[in-house]
Amino acid sequence: MITAAFEYARPGSVDEAQSLLNKYGADAKVIAVVAGDPDYERVRELSDLPRHLLDEIEHFFNVYKDLEPGKSTLTAGFEGSEAAWRVIEDSMNRMQNP
Repeated sequence: MITAAFEYARPGSVDEAQSLLNKYGADAKVIAVVAGDPDYERVRELSDLPRHLLDEIEHFFNVYKDLEPGKSTLTAGFEGSEAAWRVIEDSMNRMQNP
């Protein structure tokens, strides 16, 4: 089991379907591919990923809390790489300026 792994990655989108609403509010999830992986070398934007894969990702985030009593998620669609970079930059700013 890998508990933490670091790899160079290229964000493709923010799943505002991953801007999950939880008890703390929206919780954006960045979808990224490993930079240098030949299987994903052409992926630069959300539209470069197969629609079925996006549907699977959205479905996962719609149901992954179902088994936890009192918890649920609500997804709201995907945004592109510009939004992903904003989420990353905002997160980095919060880390540096708590």
